[in-house]
Amino acid sequence: MSIQENGRVVIIDDEIEEGLPLMQALIRNRIPVFYFTGNLDDLPTKPIEETRLVFLDIVLGANIKPKNVISTVVNVLKKIIGVKNGPYLIVAWTKHEEYIEEIKKALKDRPPICFLNLEKNECKDSAGAYDINKIQNKIKEALRKSKSFQILTIWENHVHKSAGEIVKDFSSFFKVDDE
Repeated sequence: MSIQENGRVVIIDDEIEEGLPLMQALIRNRIPVFYFTGNLDDLPTKPIEETRLVFLDIVLGANIKPKNVISTVVNVLKKIIGVKNGPYLIVAWTKHEEYIEEIKKALKDRPPICFLNLEKNECKDSAGAYDINKIQNKIKEALRKSKSFQILTIWENHVHKSAGEIVKDFSSFFKVDDE
């Protein structure tokens, strides 16, 4: 799977020091992203439609009690991912694998096509920077059985590029002026 090139990528991490390097690596590779800390006051007023990839830190908050981890992350995801979103993948940046099954159950009205558990360090190069190729390879490996999702993602990327070309071509018919 190529990572979405049309802004359908979301990062949720309560620690900006951990989320920012991933965001910067994605942006350097021309992949626009939405970033959220998980603070409910900062989430969108309505879900972001057609999100395809979510990088999710499962424990959102330093002082969160273990019994509240699942409800907190599910509430955040439901504010970002709508019921009519369509297929999406969650990459869980966590050492707390024990929460994943419960989160999957709580998202049954908007289930991810795949829930990939990765530790952040697995996706970094020798200098400590995020390696987008490593991330894409891990995603491809996880989605081997979901060829249709991979094909749809490639198709969405092509449609996005084509739409941009059409707008550019049509706008060239008119001189840019004050009107």
